[in-house]
Amino acid sequence: MNEDQVLALLAKLCGDITTANNTDEAKVLKLQQAIAATLINDPSLQISQPFQFEEAGDFSTKHLDAAGLQHLSDIIQRVKKEEQTIDTTIRVFRREVPFTSSQLRGSVPDWGRGAQVTETIGPFFTREGRRVWFDIFRVIPVVQVWMQGAARPFLLVPLEVSNIISRV
Repeated sequence: MNEDQVLALLAKLCGDITTANNTDEAKVLKLQQAIAATLINDPSLQISQPFQFEEAGDFSTKHLDAAGLQHLSDIIQRVKKEEQTIDTTIRVFRREVPFTSSQLRGSVPDWGRGAQVTETIGPFFTREGRRVWFDIFRVIPVVQVWMQGAARPFLLVPLEVSNIISRV
């Protein structure tokens, strides 16, 4: 994915979140860097089900001026330079409802059903005054267990290793 596509996705996901509407500038910057790192690593970041008017051409990015686009571009460049900030095991989901439920469409991504949210950043206020949250999930690698002749694995076993040292 080229840099223009990453910038367009970053602008779509968090370009409407400004420090004018949100008082904690460090929190906004942390959010933008986390999303940029995720997009560089995995461009399949999902957003909750958009409203019909948001699907109109460039609704989420038309309000950005040259300085706003340059700011987001600088964030992408900074994240690319500091490769240690790119965590390949995280995925981010933009949520526009105040709670998560697998029963409510748009509050949990399809790939995140049953997964634990590692961190929630927000709420942030968009230019329109709507509140949005960003849920960060940590992806745990799995081992697929297959039965002979099966078309799909019948069991996925997570491989999370934690080192617990106890001193007696």
